[in-house]
Order: sequence, then structure tokens, then C-alpha cells
Amino acid sequence: MYIFSECDIPYGRTERLRRQQQQQQQQQQQQPIYANTKPCARKPITMDTDTRYHLSVIDYVVFAFTLVISLGIGVYYAFRGQKTTSEFIVANRNMKVLPLAISLMVSFESSIMMLGMPAEVYIYGFSYVLSMVGFCIAQFLSGFIFVPFFRKQKVTSVFEYLEKRFESRTVRFIGNSLGVLSYMCYLGIVLYGPGTALEADIIHPGQHR
Repeated sequence: MYIFSECDIPYGRTERLRRQQQQQQQQQQQQPIYANTKPCARKPITMDTDTRYHLSVIDYVVFAFTLVISLGIGVYYAFRGQKTTSEFIVANRNMKVLPLAISLMVSFESSIMMLGMPAEVYIYGFSYVLSMVGFCIAQFLSGFIFVPFFRKQKVTSVFEYLEKRFESRTVRFIGNSLGVLSYMCYLGIVLYGPGTALEADIIHPGQHR
């Protein structure tokens, strides 16, 4: 009777088998003590997903109330007697520091700040704060250099300044067109954030994303 031995296996195959056995032994040694223990007989914690991820009536009321207030402010000042562009945009240059600062702060708030920046920091780390340092420096420079210059010119927008500087409405039209195009792209990104959040709740209520 012929006895099958390891010598009958080619050398390369023997080495592969030995390496596999060594890897298995190393994996068994690296496994934690509790790897082969039975799980605890605890009941899983359940959560009512409908109440956790579904907007209630109060949420919709607050959302509608916010829109009505914003629309009411615009309608009120539209019928209050604002006739000129300067009165509508810069309030005849009579605004105090506090309402002007609040207006600028609110104009910069969007879904990019509320959703995009936290997600950026969560995924890529806190290095995003370096860009904020440059942003703050740029704000200080623009506040002390550009804002006083445009205020002395008594213009309501940079496009009006382009028309006065080059004495051409064509230059103002080109600059205005580029500004509108850039803001259309910007608004697309801004509206994508809240649109995705509302779509996840209204179209797929109760589902965790």
C-alpha cells in the first residue's frame, strides 16, 4: 500500500500550504479573548424611526411662519414709500452699525455654512480653519480699503462703479451678466443642501439615510 507523503507535493505548493497555516495561526493568536464568546442575551434597542426622522406639524408651522415673516417684511417696505434703488439697497446710507452688521451676517448664512462646513470638518479634519484665517484677513482689508472707497463714490453696486469708471454701459452690462451667472451657480449649490434634507424626509419619511 502506497503512503502519500509530503515529498510527493511540489515544493512551491508545499511552501504555500505552510504559509497559509502560519497565517491562520497568527490570526488565531491576534483574535481577542471575547471573539468566540456568545453575545449577551439582551434585547436590541429599538427606535421609532417615524418620530425620529419625520417632520411633525409643528415643524411645518415654524417653516411656513418663517417664510410668511420674510415675505411680510418685503411687502411692508415695498408699500412704505421706497422709491429709489439707493433707498431700497443702502437705506439712504442712514443705517447704524448694529443693523448693518446683522444684515451682512445674515446675507452670508446659507446651507454651505450650516451643512457644508461641518461636513467638511468632519470628513477632512480641522484644517479647514486655515481658510477662515485668510477669509478674516480679507474681510478686514476690504473693510478698511474698499468699503471707504466705494462709499465716497456714492454707488449702490460695483457694477455702477464700472459704468462710471469706464463711461460705458456695455462694461456694466458685461459685469452684471457675469455676476448674475456666478450667483446662479452659487444658488444652485446653496439650494441643493436643504433640498436634499427635505427630500429625505418628505419623499422617504421614516428612513434613515
